[in-house]
Amino acid sequence: MERQRLMLRTQYVLIVTALSMGGLVASGLLKVWHIFLFTLITGIAWSFNEPVRQSLVPNVVPKRDLVNAIALNSAGFNLTKIVGPALGGVLIALFGAAGNFFVQSAAYAGVLVMVYLMHVPPTPKEARRSSALANLKEGFAYVWSTPAVLALMMTAYVPRVFAVPYQTLMPVFQKDVLGVGPEGLGMLMAAPGVGGVLAVLMLATISSRMRRQGLLLLVSLIFLGAFLILFSQTASFPLAMMVLVAIGACQILFMATTNTMLQLIVPDELRGRVMSLYML
Repeated sequence: MERQRLMLRTQYVLIVTALSMGGLVASGLLKVWHIFLFTLITGIAWSFNEPVRQSLVPNVVPKRDLVNAIALNSAGFNLTKIVGPALGGVLIALFGAAGNFFVQSAAYAGVLVMVYLMHVPPTPKEARRSSALANLKEGFAYVWSTPAVLALMMTAYVPRVFAVPYQTLMPVFQKDVLGVGPEGLGMLMAAPGVGGVLAVLMLATISSRMRRQGLLLLVSLIFLGAFLILFSQTASFPLAMMVLVAIGACQILFMATTNTMLQLIVPDELRGRVMSLYML
């Protein structure tokens, strides 16, 4: 299937799902199973949307700007981590929970229009002629037979397994270690996003002069581990905030560099499959 068409279809699903949840909340008919179903459908839609969106980046920006484009994409994600909770609270206060879902559906509709207006090169025939299972097997085979891609994929999984889950422990640190209230938890959750935005600004500054991306990947991974160890040992809230900013910066530097290197190595007809495996 054409990548642009797949993105449009996932946006339709997200719009309908958000509208349905808004209607259920507004009518007072919402049940617990509705919430589980909403989460399931949204997760499935994003599991299709995100790899396709990542694989489209090299098709719509010049190669020299690829690092900046991927970094800006990461910046958008981190800005939502900072602004999203606060904006969600304001929207709920203004329009209620149902109105929040309606605003969400309107935002999805805006993205739908932008995707529709994009000029995207057609998906190579080699990427469209096989079944989904055959495509997945071909993606695995390519990764396994290409040492550089396999090394990048294995390196990318390390922080996802051993580093990124620190965020799930944040409420424990907030209450039992740092002794701060809900406001403090919100600040702790937003701090890595601030670091991510700073990292994007740094990448935008040095990308044109950056020649050894592998070195940046390795250094950012080492510092990510070091700052996580430091965070685990601190009982000071201000110090924890500064360390979390550094963690967020290292995390984005690592992710953006890994993503860029994969996008440059993998051929266009296999990029979607490889990015799907990368984002597992």
